[in-house]
Amino acid sequence: MIEADAASSEADFLNKMSIALREAKEARAALMKIRVANLDQHEETTRNIESEADQLSRIFAAIILNMRMRLDAEAKSKARTKTKT
Repeated sequence: MIEADAASSEADFLNKMSIALREAKEARAALMKIRVANLDQHEETTRNIESEADQLSRIFAAIILNMRMRLDAEAKSKARTKTKT
């Protein structure tokens, strides 16, 4: 997220947010493996962190989806403006 906040363009922001999303998903998968394999003595803590990773994944995905929708709408609007002129 820190990298995405310092992005140099909207495309750079989307790329960095996609990386953050992938990392959050990987973290959740790793935590799930720890929980399922009973490798952690503090199962409740692992479950809570796993839930937070899932929530972050959902937030990141929503940010990416909303930005892509906005960029698509802007591109269509520009295309319509060019067609009219």
